[in-house]
Amino acid sequence: APGGTTSGGGNYVTGQTVTVIATPSGSYNFLNWTEGANVVSTDATYSFIASANRVLVANFSMTQITGSTSSNPPTGGSTTGSGTYAIGNQVTVTASPATGYDFVNWTQNGNVVSTSAAYVFTASGSVNLVANFSVQQFTITTSSNPVAGGSTSGGGVFSYNASVTVTAVAAAGWDVTGWFENGTMVSGNNSYSFNALQNRNLEAQFVQQIQIYSVTVSANPAQAGVVSGGGSATAGSQVTVQATANPSWKFINWTENGSMVSTDPVYTFTITGNRALVANFVEILTVTTIVNPANAG
Repeated sequence: APGGTTSGGGNYVTGQTVTVIATPSGSYNFLNWTEGANVVSTDATYSFIASANRVLVANFSMTQITGSTSSNPPTGGSTTGSGTYAIGNQVTVTASPATGYDFVNWTQNGNVVSTSAAYVFTASGSVNLVANFSVQQFTITTSSNPVAGGSTSGGGVFSYNASVTVTAVAAAGWDVTGWFENGTMVSGNNSYSFNALQNRNLEAQFVQQIQIYSVTVSANPAQAGVVSGGGSATAGSQVTVQATANPSWKFINWTENGSMVSTDPVYTFTITGNRALVANFVEILTVTTIVNPANAG
């Protein structure tokens, strides 16, 4: 038996002194000799006078247990608590995950015995405990500000230290300002690459392009008056053009590509594209009549 060994058994003559000896193994203690259900001696060396056939059992008790710990995977972290412990004592084993790993649980023979990194139990038998670890997972989210400015891609769930590239694509009429996190710019480029070391919430910011349009003004006919207000203007801004008739001329209207756009000599509009405006004038003619001869009528 693993608890120890015995000697002294054999054949004896009635009246002969018999001595049986129980020798415990290194991690066991001798308890007693029993015959059937009866304890006949608590001495490891038991002597008696042979008077009948006897079946003696040496009983041993384990005094110490062995606790061993290991990591799964081996790179996932380290463990403490391996050693030899007295039966009934409290044992604490601890698991410390390596960078990029999380502790999952302790298992024995594939069965979960604790989900606490510090596992406390009472020593009752030898154990082989495995600390299980998992690679950390991080969530990378991306968004656009404003939403109309463009789209983003590259977000998702990534393992620790995995390479991540997020990309911003501007919509027509917009430019990418850069990538921001918690209001701080982390990249001024359309694409931003980094290693996944934590959860991140990244925002691509866009700015609307500044469009400059031209406004040309002219008088028809050229000698009829003076026009002003032409030049360059930012898209969406207000532009005012003005037509002033020369003596003997009168302003009629503003036209663009032959179509009338205003009858006000001072014309204000919001610019959304290049414009070519013509101020049209008519000449004021004087008709003089006379009587000849003067006294005729």
